[in-house]
This record gives sequence, C-alpha cells and structure tokens, in this order.
Amino acid sequence: MPSDYNRDDDKRLITVTVTEPFSMADFIGVVERQAAEDTWSYALLYDLRSLETIKEASPVLQTFVDRLQVLGAGRTRGPIGVVVGRGPDGIRARLVETRSEAHLNFEILVTDLQVDEWLARNTRGGG
Repeated sequence: MPSDYNRDDDKRLITVTVTEPFSMADFIGVVERQAAEDTWSYALLYDLRSLETIKEASPVLQTFVDRLQVLGAGRTRGPIGVVVGRGPDGIRARLVETRSEAHLNFEILVTDLQVDEWLARNTRGGG
C-alpha cells in the first residue's frame, strides 16, 4: 500500500495516510507494527481521503477487526480515527456498521474540523 506512516511519541499518535492501491495485508501490517513497537495505546489516525472506494469493504474490514482483537490480546486499545472525507457513502456506512459490531473505539471523520477535534481529544498535548 502506498502509504505514509508517522509515529509521534510525544503526542502518542500514529498517522497513516493511505493512497491507491492498497491491500488488507498493508492495513494489518500497520497494526502488527504498532503491536511490535508497543504503541498499542497510541491514537491511530488513518487518512483514507485519497481513496475513491474500498472494494470488498465488508471482508476487508472484518479481517482487520479480527486481527486487531488477536494482536491486542486484552490490552487497552488506543482510539482509532478514520478520515474518509466526502467520498462514497458506502465506505462510511460500512465503517459505522463495523464499529458497532466490534465495539471498537473509533470515529469516522469527514471534515478538517472533525479531525482537529479528534486530535485534541485523543492525543497528548491536544493535537
């Protein structure tokens, strides 16, 4: 997955900006890296604004959720923000459904203001 992975230990924040093409293995690689680096409690912000669609959204997201639960092994998970912008409604709808099913602490963010507010609430030093 062409992506940009940034870790900020001062803010306890990992930001991943995703561009096309991407794969499930790439998404899982991010959380595996987070688990290996012992940053599981850090806030994780995925920026998917450049994606036009998520093909096979249901299996992709379910696989991601399943892997999160295995890697977490009972540890407290930091908040997850997913920036989807104003793209296809189907992406947002599936993310909402997945969040509900998995009881994950994540928010779907559309506007820059929502991103700023999420960072203020979820990072050390307020974004």
